[in-house]
Amino acid sequence: MNLNKIFSKMDSKELMIFEAARLCYELDISQQEVAKTLGVSPATLTRLLQKAKDLGIIKITVQPPYEYFKGLDELSQEVRKTLGITEVIIVPASSQINVTRKELGFAACRWISSILTKGMKIGFSGGRSVAEIMPFLKRSLEDIQVVQLMGGVSPTEKTIQADVIARTAADRLGGICHVIHGPAIFPDESSLAHLLKNKIVSDVIEQFDSLDVSIVGIGTLTTDNPLLQCGFLSDEEVKHLDRLGWCSGGRDRQSSCNNCCMQSTNTEDNHNRYIYCARDCKIE
Repeated sequence: MNLNKIFSKMDSKELMIFEAARLCYELDISQQEVAKTLGVSPATLTRLLQKAKDLGIIKITVQPPYEYFKGLDELSQEVRKTLGITEVIIVPASSQINVTRKELGFAACRWISSILTKGMKIGFSGGRSVAEIMPFLKRSLEDIQVVQLMGGVSPTEKTIQADVIARTAADRLGGICHVIHGPAIFPDESSLAHLLKNKIVSDVIEQFDSLDVSIVGIGTLTTDNPLLQCGFLSDEEVKHLDRLGWCSGGRDRQSSCNNCCMQSTNTEDNHNRYIYCARDCKIE
């Protein structure tokens, strides 16, 4: 095998990324030594290794102890049977909600990767939990279409906006993005009707019927919900929706939701906290 021919097909940046990954992870050389060997700064080496992870050159697998996995599996089966859900994934939650959301994002991304195939159309809502999927998405397929499922909510938290999430997902998956230019909530029906007359918006909404996968946050009507923080809902409206059993994804306790629903609010039992994402769920 002529290594020079192989290396000649790789550009210098690709070769540098591969060498950084190989030296650090295959030969187990310290990052300080690898940086010196490659003639780069420690910060540059960190970026090279991150790029190697993004490209799938580095794949890290953490194998949990059997009892740990067994406990989560038993709990997921219990939730699945109790709620009549097709598939449930349970992950451990942290006392820090940001860590909990990352756990959920990682698990949801693994699920997405397991079902996504060439040419699929996937929709994303907005929200903090859904946003945590983005860092874990990797390009592995062709002809993926990404559709924004809701309008904008928070004027300050840019990363949780559905359009930003959809664009980020399309960029990381190497797909085409269909975005909605408009808010999530309108003051009256006439305002909504006016927007729907816009062909650009209506064309995106028509994509909803042909989605293969929908990724939406369940959410709760708590004080950190952007709908409340931005004043979209009055106290009276919140109380009314709460009585109806509404959750921020727009579903009530009797409604069905397709594909992946994500809950990042910690739920406690006597021993541990858990969160779940569920597929084809009917919330009773």
